[in-house]
Amino acid sequence: MVKARVGSGYFVNTSIMESPLIYNSITENKFDEISYKKLKLSKRLPTAHEMEIFSIGENDYLWSIKRLRLVQNKITQLEQARLPVKLFPKITDSNVENSLQKYALSLGLEIDSYLTTYQAVSLASEDAQFLECKRSAPAMSITNRGFLKSGEVFVVSEILDINYQCTYHTKFNNESLQHRDQDDR
Repeated sequence: MVKARVGSGYFVNTSIMESPLIYNSITENKFDEISYKKLKLSKRLPTAHEMEIFSIGENDYLWSIKRLRLVQNKITQLEQARLPVKLFPKITDSNVENSLQKYALSLGLEIDSYLTTYQAVSLASEDAQFLECKRSAPAMSITNRGFLKSGEVFVVSEILDINYQCTYHTKFNNESLQHRDQDDR
């Protein structure tokens, strides 16, 4: 993100300005350094909330996946994901133990974007057991909704990460500063 020029100082690397995400501790690793361990794979009917998210009916099934993500053979994440069966007619253990993004692309789906929310949490006992750490240990809860170019949601996942770091580069937002500085009288 920052370039050093001998005798001149430090400067922002403008070649990265197009993408706000500069660093993500998971994506710095190559796929051969990341592995997955399936904990659960099942097909079930959606809740009312899931029917809204995926724009599906009450009789349209979802895949429900629970898996561990290991980075360099160390457990770092617990993921629970849901995918609509209408987009993924068949999911095998092998698909669950590999990249779901790569599987979606292999089916000809065109991924457009993700809506991601981060929140610091304390681990519940069951999650801590899966992640092999102490109950109430700090973790990052990362919720993702993946969108196709058609606008459809193709995946919703909730990830608990016990060793997460990310860095963003964002433009200064003067309007936001002014809005927050306004007196509400």
